[in-house]
Amino acid sequence: MPKEQKTQGKFTPFVDPEIVLKGFGLQAFKRTFYSVRQDAEGQDENAPDPVPTTYLGTPVFCNLELIPGRYVNKDGDKIDYAGGVGSENFRIDTVLIDVSQQKQIIKTPIQGVSGTVKEYISMGDYQVKVRGALVDQSAQRYPQEQAQQLREFLEVEDSIGIASRFLNDVFEVQKLVIESFSFPQVEGFQNVQLFEFSAISDDPIELTVINNLFSEGASF
Repeated sequence: MPKEQKTQGKFTPFVDPEIVLKGFGLQAFKRTFYSVRQDAEGQDENAPDPVPTTYLGTPVFCNLELIPGRYVNKDGDKIDYAGGVGSENFRIDTVLIDVSQQKQIIKTPIQGVSGTVKEYISMGDYQVKVRGALVDQSAQRYPQEQAQQLREFLEVEDSIGIASRFLNDVFEVQKLVIESFSFPQVEGFQNVQLFEFSAISDDPIELTVINNLFSEGASF
């Protein structure tokens, strides 16, 4: 996210990280936050403690915004979600993000030779797990509107745009395809709804048709 771009969108209240850790049974986890070092004019007043620590495969607390948009379903209909393109982003403060990746390698056994011959193909998609909580400011009220808004994003039949310094800056992930999600209940918290979803990164590939053959690198 460019420094001069100001964060906008529908905000969920700031969540105490302990609620997320306790809800997912991670009390022993050492809290780690991600934030970009900025000058005085560009500081993010909503960012957690500025500890710029990023490790692949290590859970990190940060902010996440889901960007409204439009997609074409299997019937060819254009579907707007979360208000459509140009609507306010849905921002969730203090989510716990895990990122992992596996290389795509073909392993071929050779008779009489120990081990295998490795043929490197490519880097695989990033596997992203996001855990967090939606909290209503009233202790007696369930965060129904927030839960409905989040569900609308998670049910999109296409990739969704994201704004996250951790995912955008470190891993250059701009879009996610949601694979699965859950909304577990929290005992003793009437105004809290935990959520968890798993996703994979989506890098658009431009194709062109040349003599009835597909070729990468151009649109068609």
